[in-house]
Amino acid sequence: MILNRQILFGQRILFVAAALFFVNASFAFAHEREVINVGGTDYLFVVGSLNEPVVVGDKTGIDLRVYIPDPKDIGNSSATNTKPVLGLEKTLKIENISGSKSKEFPLEASWGKEGSYQTVFYPSSADDFSYRIFGTIGGKNIDITFTCNEAGHVMAAMTTDTMQMNNGNFPVKFQAGSFGCPKDKAEYMFPSSTTSWTSIIMNNNLFGIIALVLVLGFIVQNKKTRK
Repeated sequence: MILNRQILFGQRILFVAAALFFVNASFAFAHEREVINVGGTDYLFVVGSLNEPVVVGDKTGIDLRVYIPDPKDIGNSSATNTKPVLGLEKTLKIENISGSKSKEFPLEASWGKEGSYQTVFYPSSADDFSYRIFGTIGGKNIDITFTCNEAGHVMAAMTTDTMQMNNGNFPVKFQAGSFGCPKDKAEYMFPSSTTSWTSIIMNNNLFGIIALVLVLGFIVQNKKTRK
């Protein structure tokens, strides 16, 4: 009996550990990660969008985290010796780019999260877009760009054969993950986005208006008949 309980307890522990592993793995690559060398210093940039999946008309923005990476595990923002980079809301700017259109948005530090920053915008179309990050970091100029992926979150880490070796003029030492492009709101509507005439009438109080018009018409007609 005791042995069976121990086995059951062990199975539960393994199940929880496996679940945590997959959750962490999914989270790790839900954003794009690049280790970029700027002026001789390596920085781990973790870039994605707020409130993914990004839907046209809904609130989103850049979700940016910047670290000095652990030399033993440069792509892991949770590694033992990884350190957040603070104060970048004062030195970096964010520009959204979609086709020939572009617009700057103020970068703000995320409350309670060291090394984490964000902007806010509302996508007006399902077109691809990029986040351009520029300004200074560690006293050095930087100008890099991260572009959404139509395939969504590609979780596989890039190899030296498949990853881009530079972001702008800056060497890339590690690259993994991606973030999705905006989607049409119709893809996420439930139940159907088609509305029946009954619901239109009820939702807009048209039924009451029609009834009132009929009553008034009846009263007017009745007065004419009496005359």
